[in-house]
Amino acid sequence: MKNKYNYRAIEEAWEESNISILDSCPGSGKTTAVTSFLRDTEPNHVLFVTPFLSEAEKELPNNKLKGMGYKHPEGGLGGKVNNLSKLIQWGDTSTENRLHRITCTHSAFTRLRPESYDQLANYTVIIDETLDVIAPIEGVHEYTDHLLLGHGAVDNSKRYRFNDDEWFSTLKSAEVEKYNKTGNGTKDMMYELCQMGVQNQLYRYSTGNWFRMLPPELLTKAKRVIIMTHGFENSFMHCWMKINGIKHSYIDTEKLGLLCELSLIAQLRNNIKFIEAPKKFTEMSEERSREILSKSHWDKLKNDNQIPDLCKSLDSLIKEKMKASKENIFWTAPKNCKSTIEKHSQRLRGKINLKSKFEVEDSDFIDSEEIDTQESLIHSTWLPCNIKARNDFKHITNCLYAFSLNPPPDVLNLLASTSGLDSTKIVDTFKLNNLLQFIYRGSIRDNKPMNLCIIPGHTKNLLLDYLRLEH
Repeated sequence: MKNKYNYRAIEEAWEESNISILDSCPGSGKTTAVTSFLRDTEPNHVLFVTPFLSEAEKELPNNKLKGMGYKHPEGGLGGKVNNLSKLIQWGDTSTENRLHRITCTHSAFTRLRPESYDQLANYTVIIDETLDVIAPIEGVHEYTDHLLLGHGAVDNSKRYRFNDDEWFSTLKSAEVEKYNKTGNGTKDMMYELCQMGVQNQLYRYSTGNWFRMLPPELLTKAKRVIIMTHGFENSFMHCWMKINGIKHSYIDTEKLGLLCELSLIAQLRNNIKFIEAPKKFTEMSEERSREILSKSHWDKLKNDNQIPDLCKSLDSLIKEKMKASKENIFWTAPKNCKSTIEKHSQRLRGKINLKSKFEVEDSDFIDSEEIDTQESLIHSTWLPCNIKARNDFKHITNCLYAFSLNPPPDVLNLLASTSGLDSTKIVDTFKLNNLLQFIYRGSIRDNKPMNLCIIPGHTKNLLLDYLRLEH
């Protein structure tokens, strides 16, 4: 049977720039098209980077790229990053062909040390979903500033460099050896900062104001790159490319043969039944100059003991308008308010049986305050709103979005002031992308109807604009 994809679209994008963006709606067939490209063209040096450990270790090598010799880094002596570096340099030495076909997670890829960058010049790097490129480093102020600058310097790009980082490798090797023998480690509070330093990831924006930011060489050193995503324009990774002067091109999705975006948006529009927010929240929106249910607003509601009364409205909404059982809904609000909401809302304290353990993306940049720590096969109906979509909740037909998620102010300030992109567009893209990732956990993922209540008004309007619907 003739292949339905036109790979010339990929080649044309690479002719314009070796870093190409495949930007298309969820469900358009991005992953299928790219894995088909890898199967049909059979490039030898490939590094496929995915957010999820199960994708890297099971789904890609055992299913989507089965029989092609893809290898993922193992744990053990030196850790996965060290083993990934060896795979990149030497390939899979367990086979006679010594194939250089590798799958790994975002976390392993973004922790590669500079000595691996030159090896990437041989590789086609496929990145599923945009990388988390920047995060503020909490608690690093003038004292740490003094310590770091006593042992290194900040260059013109605001990157920090150690005067000599060989000591780090020596200490870490001894630490790994000790851990493998005893199971105990002695890393102190400076370990992570020093590790970022030797990975060229320390970025000093101003005195006592430090960030973890990926080095551009992770992409620019590669032979060629495809980033599969949706909503790339004005995303954090787009800002990061602007800051670092990284040229990129776009793959023509129609020419490649992906499903039409307008058709997919129409499909999504038809599958969503919007449920109006309770009157109490509408009144709250009219009284407040800023959007309701941001992190700071939730904290105020909690401190003022207003959450119990709000939960009565939420229970009524779920029972009367959604007609949802407490086992057929997934919802989000800040994690630090989760237990209070569940205590006062009978309809939001349900449990869902999962077929496999709930999986979050393997990233070192996830907000630790919001990360999901539930690891059993029984999961609450609450989900953090800032992690990438999986299939675990695709049988759930009701969704409540009660969080106006905003980027960290210091990150937004840095990105807007150094990338040249508009801060309002960065915020709106951040909010919409996170919203779409969240709702695509539900039944719309399988092209089935879903009741959706988005309480924050501006956040809801962003989705209405995306769906070409009137406010």
